[in-house]
This record gives sequence, structure tokens and C-alpha cells, in this order.
Amino acid sequence: MPKPGPGSPHGIYKYRNGDWILVRRDGAPLSVGEEGDGTYIIYFYNIKCPACRIFTPQWEAFTKLAFKKLNTTLHIYIVLCEWFSSQCTSPAAAKTFNEMDVTSTPTVVIAKVSNGKTVDSTILPGYRSAEELLKIIKRYT
Repeated sequence: MPKPGPGSPHGIYKYRNGDWILVRRDGAPLSVGEEGDGTYIIYFYNIKCPACRIFTPQWEAFTKLAFKKLNTTLHIYIVLCEWFSSQCTSPAAAKTFNEMDVTSTPTVVIAKVSNGKTVDSTILPGYRSAEELLKIIKRYT
């Protein structure tokens, strides 16, 4: 599947084996820890967001670097809507925006889960380079 972006269905996407897979449009929001222990990295992306269009190439470079350079369990997601939860055709994505209280984009949420519990997390609003993201993520792996 091509990378999520304009023209893609709203929803929650997971990076798996070099591809983005739409894993959920309906139902429950994405929950940190729902796939077990590891590092969860979630990019909140609004299609109408000009800053997201600038950030997305860095995000794409980061996902490739992270899987090459980090020897850990990574769970990397994109939560995609048109404009936050107010213009989102995916109930699961809209709920995720609301429950994680994302009020600006681009935003990346990072969380470390160990023994089923979140042991550390951070919210990174705004533009970050792929190298900067990788440096920050290393602290969570």
C-alpha cells in the first residue's frame, strides 16, 4: 500500500515490513501497549496541514532509519484525518486524536511499554528532522 496521505482513507496505519497497512478505520482508538511491549511511535497527520506536508518526507526517512539502526521492538503508526477529529471519516482515528489530546500537527507521540505498562512517554509537536527523531527515539529503546 502506498504511504498514507492525500487521497488515502482516514484511519490508523501501521508500518510493517516496509509498507503502510491500514489497520483500523472503525472501532476503538489506538492504545499504546495494545500490541505488547516495545516502543510505540505515533505520527498524527492532518491532510490539510501545510506543516505536515513539509514534515512527512522526514517521517518517511525516519521510519526507514529506525528499522535499520534500532535493534528493538518498534510499533510505528500514522493516525490520519482530514483535519483533527472534526473532519475525519474514521471513528477510530478521530477517537485517537481526542484521547491523546492532539491539538496541533504534526505531532509525534513516543511511548515505551514494558511488562504491559507505559514506563516513559513524550509528545513532540512540530517539525523534526529524521536524524533528530532517531536521536530522541534511541532514549526509548
